[in-house]
Amino acid sequence: MPYNLIKALQIEAAQTGAVLVAEIGFKGTLDVIGEFRSGFHGLQNRPRLLVRRLLLVSQRIIERLVIPRPGRREPRAVKRRPKPHQYLTSHRSVFRELLHRSRYTVAA
Repeated sequence: MPYNLIKALQIEAAQTGAVLVAEIGFKGTLDVIGEFRSGFHGLQNRPRLLVRRLLLVSQRIIERLVIPRPGRREPRAVKRRPKPHQYLTSHRSVFRELLHRSRYTVAA
C-alpha cells in the first residue's frame, strides 16, 4: 500500500479524534489496514455500511498510538564507509579517473 495513502488515512483519523498525526503509529495503521482488508468486499453498493466501516477503521487507527519514550534517539547515519573510487559519471569509454586530493586510488 502506498505511503501517501496510509498517511492520508492517519490524517483523516486524527481529524475525527482528538489526537495528533505524529502520535499515530505507521506500523499500527498498517496492521489495522490488514485487519480490515477483506471487510470492504461488497460494500461499494451500500454507502451507509461503507461509511460506518470507514469510521470503525478510523477509530481503530486512533487506538494504535505510539507510546512516548523519553530519551530515545534515532540518529540517521550512513552504515557503509565510502569506497576509495570516484563515481562513474560518464560513459566508460569517455571516463577518465581523476586523482583528487588522494581520495581516489588508481584502478588496477
